[in-house]
Formats: sequence, structure tokens, C-alpha cells
Amino acid sequence: MYTSHEDVGYDFEDDPKDKKTLKPHPDIDGGWAWMMVLSSFFVHILIMGSQMALGVLNVEWLEEFQQSRGLTAWVSSLSMGITLIVGPFIGLFINTCGCRQTTIVGGLLNSLGWVLSAYAANVQYLFITFGVTAGLGSGMAYLPAVVTVGRYFQKRRALAQGLSTTGTGFGTFLMTALLKYLCSEYGWRNAMFIQGAVSLNLCVCGALMRPLSAGKDGPRPGAQAPRWHAGYFGAASLFTNHVFVAFVFWALFAYSSFVVPFIHLPEIVNLYHLSAQNDVFPLTSIIAIVHIAGKVVLGAVADLPGVRVWTVFLLANLTLGLSIFLLPLLRTYAGLAVICALIGFSSGYFSLMPVVTEDLVGIRHLANAYGIIICANGISALLGPPFAGWIYDITQKYDFSFYICGLLYMIGILFLLIQPCIRIIEQSRRKHIDNAHV
Repeated sequence: MYTSHEDVGYDFEDDPKDKKTLKPHPDIDGGWAWMMVLSSFFVHILIMGSQMALGVLNVEWLEEFQQSRGLTAWVSSLSMGITLIVGPFIGLFINTCGCRQTTIVGGLLNSLGWVLSAYAANVQYLFITFGVTAGLGSGMAYLPAVVTVGRYFQKRRALAQGLSTTGTGFGTFLMTALLKYLCSEYGWRNAMFIQGAVSLNLCVCGALMRPLSAGKDGPRPGAQAPRWHAGYFGAASLFTNHVFVAFVFWALFAYSSFVVPFIHLPEIVNLYHLSAQNDVFPLTSIIAIVHIAGKVVLGAVADLPGVRVWTVFLLANLTLGLSIFLLPLLRTYAGLAVICALIGFSSGYFSLMPVVTEDLVGIRHLANAYGIIICANGISALLGPPFAGWIYDITQKYDFSFYICGLLYMIGILFLLIQPCIRIIEQSRRKHIDNAHV
């Protein structure tokens, strides 16, 4: 349908299992490919790590502006949601301008959003500066970080994505500690100003995203310059893939349940009078550390011969959904620490999302397809935390918030079961046809 100037050296078959028959490229699975992993790793620290640490600032905003929990939670939700919702548009931007330029512009916007938010006079001001501006910049840096790793790897795709996305776990741990320190020493306004300066490192990460060269043989015959209208048609054609559509519906239901613990866990700790124990070793840090191990382990397991990526992805989702259901039943620090560890490990399936997406649509459509998936995640993330805060404002407890979010997650998992059902039906049909021929 269209060809990106960065998508050179590839000649994929329709079946994702045939991807190993590509013409070799010196940077694929080695060389500069590992620099792509390093660049993506730091993008995840600066973008997703900061997003997951927003619970620290959420407490500061509640005290500063004296607004309801539901309204204040919209600041974090807008930032998380817009980071992901802009995915389809960023996918078109990547196919036109490339990952490098997209990430550099995103880094500048993200930094601007943090700095402007330091001067907020009310929550509504933060909606525009932090939610929209910083969120848009985050989206422009995040999607290229995922796509560029997918373009540089074939044999160890899941492991490469797992290693790069461990930046989310490291970032959650580091940014939570950094923001706590900055807020206590300098106040939340100066903390956001300093974080804006730190975010400029996204531009450095973008500069490392070198496009794949055409090689000695030059560009592929028939390759055309990318056009915006071609990108739109390419994105629209993805919805003829029924399994991909089911995957989108899973993303719509699932992500809200994942982000709710990160946003509201600091408040739950205060409500359960566990602040002293949590200050020694924060529960969000437990999630972050185990999340790192989960991404690497699940990525390595998914790359094993004979192991289906979709099966690993599905089992991890089931574990995460059950953990969210159990969280409000535990009122001790030890119990919450165990359930947070389960949430952290099972949520490591995020490293498999680009791999699953690529298997469904192929590398040529990865930017658009993954942009649509994270857009669905963004809609879910946008509504989840404010909904949980609204339920708390009514009931004065978070139990029902987690139960409802856990139920929505289970509904999302039902859509994941469509893929194995379709595979079983197709296998039965082939067997029936073969028997008829015999």
C-alpha cells in the first residue's frame, strides 16, 4: 500500500511465520540494532516511567488546588491518554517523516509541557499544559521508540522489545524517587521545571534512531515515496483483519485496569495507614522492579522454539486481571506487596504487544497498527483513573473501583480468545478438507 523511507531491506511474506526468509541486512539483529534498543530504553524511562510516577504529583495537586479526586485525576489521565490516543496520527507522521524527526519534535513538546505546568494556577490549566502539550510530546516520542526496535530485529524480536521496554520499570522506580525528592526539597512546581529540563534528553534518543540504509543494492524496485493519503488507506485496510479488530477491543477494555493502581495506590496506602512501611519501600517500586523482570522473562519465553507468543500474552493477561480483583481484599503491607509483585510481573506482557501486532499485520503496517492499538489503550487510560476517583467520591472506598476495572479487564480478555478459536476452526476445516481429498 505504501512504503516508508525507513522500511528498506525488508521483503515480508504474507504469513508472519515466513519472516525469517528476508534478505539479510548488516544492522538487523546486530550492530546498530542494539543502539536502537538502548535509545528506546531511555525513551521508556523518560516517558512511561514519568507517567507511572504521576501518583506522587497527584497527591501534591490534591493538596494545592483542593479539588475532588475525580477532577484532579483527569490531569494524569489526560497525559497518559493523549500519549497513546495520538498513536494513529503519529504512525502516519512516522511513515512520512521517519522516527528520528518525530522523536526530536516530541521531546521538545514534552519538555515545554512540563515547564509550562510549573506555573499552573488551577487544575484546568494543567489539563492544557500537562495533559495535552506534554501528552502530545510523549506520544510523538513513544511510538517511534517501539517501531524502530521492531524494524531492526527479526530473530529476537520479543527479547529486544522486552529489554527496551524495561525502561518503563526502571523509569517508574527512578522517577518516583526523583519526583518525591524534588517535591520535598524544592516543591512540586520546581520539580516539574527540573523534569522539563530532563525531558530534553528525548531529543538525544531521537538522534540515535538512524534509519536503515538501503544497502549496496540500493532501494527496492518499485519503492515509492510515502504519502499521507497512502498512510490513511493503509490504516483503514487493517480493519479487514478480524483478529486485529478483536485485539483493538481488548485494548479498549484492558488498559484502564492497569493504570488505576499506579494512580491511586499512594492514596490507598494513606487510607490503610501504611505510609511508614511504604516510605521504606514503596509499593509502586515493587511493581516497577518486578515489571522489569517480567518483560525480560516473558520476552525470552516467547522467543523459545515451539512457544506461541499469543499464548504467553494471554496467560499474562489472565494473571493481571485476577491480581487486580484481589488487590482491594488485602489491607496489610505484606499482602499488597505480594499482589503488586504479581501485577508487576504479569504486566510485563507489554513487551509482547508490538510482537503480537507485527505477527497480525506485518512489519510494513506496524507503525499504523501499533498506533491504533495504543490509541485504544489511551482511550481506556483516559477514562479509568477519573472513573475510579469518581466511584471513591461516591462510596468513600476504592474496592468497587478495582472490582469494576477487573471486570472490564476480563471482558477484554474474552476478545483475546477469538484468535485461538479462529485458529482451531481453521485447523478443523483444513483437516476436514484433507480427509475429503483422501
